[in-house]
Amino acid sequence: MAKKMPNLMNDIAFKKIFNNPDMMNYIGAIMETIIHEKVNIQDICIKNTDILTKSFTPERGKITDAYFTYKNYHILLEANNSYYKELYNLKIRYEFALFNNSYKSGEDNNNDNIFILVNINNFKIGNKGRREYYYRDEQEIILTDKLKVINIGLDDIKEKWDNGGTLSRQEQLFLFLKINHEDEEYVQKLIEGDEILMTIYEQIKDLSDDDVLEALFDKEEEDALELKYIKKHEREEEKKEIIKNMLKKNFALNDISEISNTSIDEIREIERGLAVQ
Repeated sequence: MAKKMPNLMNDIAFKKIFNNPDMMNYIGAIMETIIHEKVNIQDICIKNTDILTKSFTPERGKITDAYFTYKNYHILLEANNSYYKELYNLKIRYEFALFNNSYKSGEDNNNDNIFILVNINNFKIGNKGRREYYYRDEQEIILTDKLKVINIGLDDIKEKWDNGGTLSRQEQLFLFLKINHEDEEYVQKLIEGDEILMTIYEQIKDLSDDDVLEALFDKEEEDALELKYIKKHEREEEKKEIIKNMLKKNFALNDISEISNTSIDEIREIERGLAVQ
């Protein structure tokens, strides 16, 4: 029986691609569309975000699926199959942590590091499938041009392609992650004449031959993992509501912390949220 091709937006498959030196031509091509300059792939460094996170930020586990550096650029890629505000904000906090850590104590503050978080969303976001954000203050003034978020909507791009639209280079490279790789004719139409995509397509075929990964690509297991996160998300929301009620009843912060097993800082953040409602 023929082995099925992996869903490339599956967390495991995504990380296998973007943390793999053998995929560097594809990584470099995507990076060129993000920083808008020619990239020497030999100068791209793949970071191990698990190790990096634990080394300097108190929010362990607040990582992205892939992290690259090139010259002064820091590119963070995140595969999102569903939208959760808390998870989205978590990734932004991680980008901030990296940015802040780049300012070493005692060094000149003329830091030229640029951090770009790219959310590759496996759903529609509108606005032609691409949105860029800089961090702004309450008056909508850009605080720094060295921190940016790019949101990509794969469903928007696929709809454009299916309706006969011409894709940009970035759209073509990202759509490769979205399409059904079991539909050979559809894939060939997208990658025809593109040496980088044709090469990575053959590598993806090899990736699908891994029996361990094949089990992880199973749709039922993927749904179970997402359901597990949803339930965790719901429990966190329930806990927040309990904390809000205790705050409204003027419980002492220490008591709330002990009862809910939540840090004082987190409780104060929830309290600030109540104040602006």
